[in-house]
Amino acid sequence: MKVLIFVAAVLGAASMCTAITQDQVDQLMDLNFMFDILHKNYDHEINKAWTQQKHNMKVLNAQFLSRYGFNIDEMKTKEGEVLEAIEQRGEETGNPDSECIQSIRYGLTNAVGYANMNYAATVEEILFYFNQTNDSFFYPNVEIFHFQSNSFQWEILNALLEINPVADMSGLIRRLMADYYIILEMFEEAVNTLASDIREYDREFNRIRGSIFPTFQNVRDYFFFTCNSLKDSLSRCE
Repeated sequence: MKVLIFVAAVLGAASMCTAITQDQVDQLMDLNFMFDILHKNYDHEINKAWTQQKHNMKVLNAQFLSRYGFNIDEMKTKEGEVLEAIEQRGEETGNPDSECIQSIRYGLTNAVGYANMNYAATVEEILFYFNQTNDSFFYPNVEIFHFQSNSFQWEILNALLEINPVADMSGLIRRLMADYYIILEMFEEAVNTLASDIREYDREFNRIRGSIFPTFQNVRDYFFFTCNSLKDSLSRCE
């Protein structure tokens, strides 16, 4: 519901009252402008918060995909090296189906599965902390802004219902002016709270982002260690 409709409603009702003055009309127009700007400020803060959250999600997804893709490419190359070494050792010994070679092949399959499981667990953990950060510092403040934005529009309608502009135009203007400054104070307090929580949100988000590289790298390094150990073990196969 647009705030600016209240002046038309008031003036329409007050047109039946010959006592309305130009000064009161001017005051109503000023209130209309003030409430309209306040409504736009609420929309601006809400949209700014959503834009920041969407940007953060894009950054997180991009970092996930680039690091994940790079590590997987390295690991597939390493897996291929071990498979090639297994085939070569089988040819050298003339017994590619020996228990020793098969155990190393089985070990490589397990290493691949374990790496995939670790990656899935890492992604799940990072997303858990990201969602937790959103739930703690983002969504509550957006809900506050939505609630206040809707509430102050209802306050205007309540004033129109409770005070007859034909009988008491001055009282209605005083009521609307008082409501405006109360809502403005609530808005400024909500903005300050949001700014503080967004700073905390950014710190947590950057901490989560910073954990992506080392955690993914740990999975990659352990896989490489296992692959190198399996390759070294091939020398014992006869």
